[in-house]
This record gives sequence, structure tokens and C-alpha cells, in this order.
Amino acid sequence: MKNQKKKSFSLRMFLCLLAVLLAVYVAFGVYVSDYYHADPAAEDALAAGMNLQ
Repeated sequence: MKNQKKKSFSLRMFLCLLAVLLAVYVAFGVYVSDYYHADPAAEDALAAGMNLQ
């Protein structure tokens, strides 16, 4: 009976860890997919300010 309880705890911990990793993976995917290109005016301003220190 004790062996079954230990196995159940290990399985539960593994599934919790897997769920957390999956949530992190999905959150990272959403963060990375929220990308937009800069306006040409912003690119020009960045290029003009590149020589400033």
C-alpha cells in the first residue's frame, strides 16, 4: 500500500510540473507572437540617434 501511495505522489508531482511547463510554453508563445513592425518614422528616428552616445 505504501508503494502505491509513493507512486501516486510522484505521478502527481510530474503532472503538476508538466502543467506548469506547458503554461510557461504557451505564455511565451503568446508573448512572442505579439510582434508588430515599426513605423518608417520610428526606424528613421532610430537610425538618426544611433550616432549619439
